[in-house]
Amino acid sequence: MKRAAIIGISALLVSAGGASAATVNWLDPLAYTKPLPVDITMPNEATVTNKYYVDMSSGSGTTCSSSSPCKNVDNVIGKPGTTGGPAYIYLRGTGNLSLFNDTFYGSPGNEIVFKPWPGFTATFTGNSNTNSTSVHDLIFDGGPNLGITFVSDISGDNYSLHIMSNNTTIYRTRNYSASGASLLFSVGDTRVATGVRIINNEFYGCNTASGYQCSAVYAGPGNGGGYSNLQILNNIIRDMGGDGIEINPRVTSGPLTISGNAIHNVGKQTCSGNWLCRPAITVGIQSGGGNNSTVITNNVMWDTGSGCVWDRGGGTPRPLIANNTCYDYGKGSASSSPNPEGISGYSDGGTATVSNNIIYAPNGTAPFDGSNFGGSNNLCASGKSCGTSSRTWSAATVMSTTQSADTFLNIASTSEARNTGTTIPSVTTTYAGGTRPQESVFDIGAFEYGAASGPPPPPPPPAAPTNPRIIR
Repeated sequence: MKRAAIIGISALLVSAGGASAATVNWLDPLAYTKPLPVDITMPNEATVTNKYYVDMSSGSGTTCSSSSPCKNVDNVIGKPGTTGGPAYIYLRGTGNLSLFNDTFYGSPGNEIVFKPWPGFTATFTGNSNTNSTSVHDLIFDGGPNLGITFVSDISGDNYSLHIMSNNTTIYRTRNYSASGASLLFSVGDTRVATGVRIINNEFYGCNTASGYQCSAVYAGPGNGGGYSNLQILNNIIRDMGGDGIEINPRVTSGPLTISGNAIHNVGKQTCSGNWLCRPAITVGIQSGGGNNSTVITNNVMWDTGSGCVWDRGGGTPRPLIANNTCYDYGKGSASSSPNPEGISGYSDGGTATVSNNIIYAPNGTAPFDGSNFGGSNNLCASGKSCGTSSRTWSAATVMSTTQSADTFLNIASTSEARNTGTTIPSVTTTYAGGTRPQESVFDIGAFEYGAASGPPPPPPPPAAPTNPRIIR
């Protein structure tokens, strides 16, 4: 069954009529309900006249045409459409992306769009960057087959891509580590990056170096680093040695939305190192007042070294962790699993509102630590405490706990999660794109029993826009 969604933004208007044509041909071979393809609106490719061709492997021209392609993106700087947009840049071959202290920008509704050259793919190598206040309003779209790749091929604390440009969307790309001891995306390394969206990407293969903490996305990793209106939506994040997503800014940041992602097989390589076992999602803060307006919803997380969510970022209003499915967590050894609980704080200091989540570990790991969480209506194991109005896991809770097509962790007809949630007005859709509720009462977990697929309403737009080596 085709599932599609629309994410709206002032710079990316949704298509008329509300129908989505987006598709994603995911790489993950495991059988489960994959994240929802998202349809974003870009400048009309048929009418945009500023079109440039870059062959990073063998280009040598200066016109950047299909018959005389340029060697790298730097050769396009200064051409029509690169100071205000719109423009399309078609890529093939392999090379580094370095927009360091350059002037290269689109504008809301007139972005600069990077796409694979028709019939080809493009690969950006390690420590690529969009590092300039004069670089903004960019879209990287790899297309249905994830035809743009960011590969981290330099060992150590080096990233596949540093994102420090405002209003930048990374859409339908693949991202992996070639060394196993390197990093993938950073957002806001040494300053606040505004309006970054990471949508429908697949992150994988950064878990081969024992003790190395590799995450798919690390937000705010350097002095002065942080984010404003960061959205991490509908991605597959798998096979990460460290956290699936690490939010750890050095300045007060927010809002943050992490929604619709599938995160699995993460946080185990660090069990044997100084970082110890890690969760699917960490929301922490190195300094400043916290991560304001954090929303973590509709994620499906399983097979983690530590828990599913570490709530260590504080912020105002308090974080919302709602309608997630957290299964088979806390798989590292007891001596190397700080806070292995499904959802936890630091020193029992979590402040989140936690509602409508399925939190169950077959190995008996507790759903909560001692944090004074708000919220209610979670579902967890018999004899475990997961807040007021909780429900108890049984064999009927989900259709399947094995990887079997669209039934894995979906709500069963006789599930204790069905019609037992609490109403959360801001959570109107499901992981699979259907609407909530289906039967007048919310279900618990990322899925909703009987929910048909369909486009969710748009989230709030981001704020207006306003090549370091990172020591972790």
